Amino acid sequence: MDVVDALYRLGGVASHRALIAATSRGHVRAAAEAGRIDRLGRGIYALPGRDDVFAHAARLHGVASAASAATALGWPT
Repeated sequence: MDVVDALYRLGGVASHRALIAATSRGHVRAAAEAGRIDRLGRGIYALPGRDDVFAHAARLHGVASAASAATALGWPT
């Protein structure tokens, strides 16, 4: 499977471990070096240009939950 497709299926933000489980270490490295995916931090990758609450949470090795996630998804809070 293509790395970008795998990342899309994983919600646009994923760990290195999740990506190499779907593709390979070499494919992840090549995609990052080519700019096809963004490295947000150690072991965290995202689709290019992804700059939302989920990407910010992943960058800090956290998760968006409760009001943050609801607001990001357009749900009433």
